[in-house]
Amino acid sequence: VRWALLHLGVPHTTTSFAPPFGPAKAARRLEPRLPPGTKLTAPILVLPGGEPVLNAYAIATCAAEQAGDSGFTDGKEVGMWVERADLAMRAARAAFLAKWAEDEETMWLVLPGWMRALGPIGRWAGRQGMKDFADKYQNEGSGLGVHDLISVLQSLNARKGSYLVGSRFTYADLVIATVVESSAPADGYLVESGLRRFARENTVPVSSELVEWKDWIFAEHFPAEIKGKDIV
Repeated sequence: VRWALLHLGVPHTTTSFAPPFGPAKAARRLEPRLPPGTKLTAPILVLPGGEPVLNAYAIATCAAEQAGDSGFTDGKEVGMWVERADLAMRAARAAFLAKWAEDEETMWLVLPGWMRALGPIGRWAGRQGMKDFADKYQNEGSGLGVHDLISVLQSLNARKGSYLVGSRFTYADLVIATVVESSAPADGYLVESGLRRFARENTVPVSSELVEWKDWIFAEHFPAEIKGKDIV
């Protein structure tokens, strides 16, 4: 989401949503404006008037409208690619949760370094965070697995020097390049995360053409100010 906001030139500030305390802090701030029972997860955009926008695509669409560039997110084709990216991420989360259910050490593997350095306290905090993660995502991935992620990636016919929709960079390129990056990471772009580490250590094959396309998208369009930082 930060990639989209920076690309569109939309001013914003960031606040940590890291578990176990981040979600509770956000809930206290936003619950009065949300339907009862709404589960919060990053990313969240809070508009100047205090209204929250909870979905990444909705956030990008809102930012595009504010920037006067609705073509960045509008259109059936962009929406189709966003759905494919969502399928890929749901497959990755389902695979991760299945692995965690078999072996809690998977959780320890994907915790950020600062949390692992806290030892037992970090393990407790990570367990709480993973419970929140599972509570939100355990049902969405029913029937999905890594094979679904492979299927999505193999369905792409992107080539270096071309965009997925028309002749310009859109949110479709951004989300699909991010999905491919999680399976074939290049040094220095995205911050290491639990799901990225898990995906890399449970390798998903990606064609060399698709990797070349992804690397080209990042080289041409990834904002220098967030290289190596969290873009959620």
